[in-house]
Amino acid sequence: MLINTNESISAACKKYGARSVYDAAISRLAGDNLAMPKIGLLNSKTLEDAVHVSTRSYLYLADREQAQDLARAEWDLAKLPTNN
Repeated sequence: MLINTNESISAACKKYGARSVYDAAISRLAGDNLAMPKIGLLNSKTLEDAVHVSTRSYLYLADREQAQDLARAEWDLAKLPTNN
C-alpha cells in the first residue's frame, strides 16, 4: 500500500526540488531508511512506496536532468563486466 500520495510527492518536489526527492527515493531503495523523512515524506516498510516516489518525482525533473540521469546509468552499466 502506498503511503505517499501524488500530492505529497508534488509538494515535496516544490519545497525541496525534484532532484532531492528523486535522490531520497533512490537512497531509500539502497537502504537509507532516513532519506525520505528528511524531505517530509513518510517512510514505508516496503520498497513499493520508494519506487512510486522515484517514478513520480522523475516526472518533475527537467529534461536536462533526465538526460543526465540516463547518461549516468548508461555509464554505470558500461562498467559492469560482461560474459563475452
